[in-house]
Amino acid sequence: MEVYILLIIVIGIIFIFIPKEKFKKIGLPITLICFILFFGLRNNLGIDDSSYIENFNIANSMGTTYIEKSYINISRLIYNLGMNYKAVFLFYSVLTFIFMYLIIKRLEFEKKYLFIYSMSFICFCFFPYLTVMRQFLSTMIIAYSALLLKEKRYIKALIMYMLAGYIHSSAFFMIAIMPIFLDKVKISKKIKIVLPILAIVLSNTGIIKFIFIQLAEMFSISYINYVTNTSSNNLTNSGLLVYLMFLIYLAQFLLKSKEDSIEQYLEKGEMLFFTTFFVTSTMGFVRRLSYYFMFFECFVFITFIKKVSNLKYKNTIIIIFTILQFSFLVYGMAKGIESYDMSFSNFSFNILR
Repeated sequence: MEVYILLIIVIGIIFIFIPKEKFKKIGLPITLICFILFFGLRNNLGIDDSSYIENFNIANSMGTTYIEKSYINISRLIYNLGMNYKAVFLFYSVLTFIFMYLIIKRLEFEKKYLFIYSMSFICFCFFPYLTVMRQFLSTMIIAYSALLLKEKRYIKALIMYMLAGYIHSSAFFMIAIMPIFLDKVKISKKIKIVLPILAIVLSNTGIIKFIFIQLAEMFSISYINYVTNTSSNNLTNSGLLVYLMFLIYLAQFLLKSKEDSIEQYLEKGEMLFFTTFFVTSTMGFVRRLSYYFMFFECFVFITFIKKVSNLKYKNTIIIIFTILQFSFLVYGMAKGIESYDMSFSNFSFNILR
């Protein structure tokens, strides 16, 4: 856990010593560079990484592999430049956090909100996204595409969406959901509350899982494994933190306030995350569809705080949420020890063959 602890310490130092007037230009880029290095310099942290390494070797021995063409092309390019599989990890990490930067920059958050976001990202997304680098990149591109839709930049949004699908084909399943992010599509508080709750009810009845299995049998028996395989390969499977965040998500709608278009964008993403998480919670690897919106879980504390008008209450809530975040970090650390080798020896700058 040395690397995980070091990341938290480094991010804390950045926020303490860089003044708020310079933070967006200096502090935010440095923070994201730290994430790039921690994500991109790993050696091998699990099942997905082993698969990536194997496919990298197959792609460069001209063997046959069923992974996306984008990964094959990137692997061959990296190999021909004289670098190894770790350079592929770093390449995906750089692209991913560039898109994250483009999103966060557009949100125009104050320093305190950027701190809350950074800590939330470590709490909720660090381990789940750590080794699913193709989907993580695709997720950031999808979130960026959704932001472009909100800004009515439809052609660029479509191009970004197609790029996300090229990186990870599961992104194409999001096509029916993307129009929700159009600025003219207004979603009421009632729908934001009811839809995730309905997802919990339907998931517990087993109806959704039954439908997925029937559809899987119609197409190919092999796809059933993605629904029935409930092996734990990420740290959100227990759902403990998700349910706690869901309660905070619901509580924000008890507060009366006017929402701007940015808050609408974030709350739509939050709603979609909780809904997809609950719907797929009993369906094995299909749960990874919720990863496309997990990024928005990082903003639940922020959208809640922004609804509080009284400055005294707002500062008190920020303190409470910060304490909660550090509790979550300790919880994540305990869970991470069980699943990942986060020692310094498992990270290096050795990207050359």
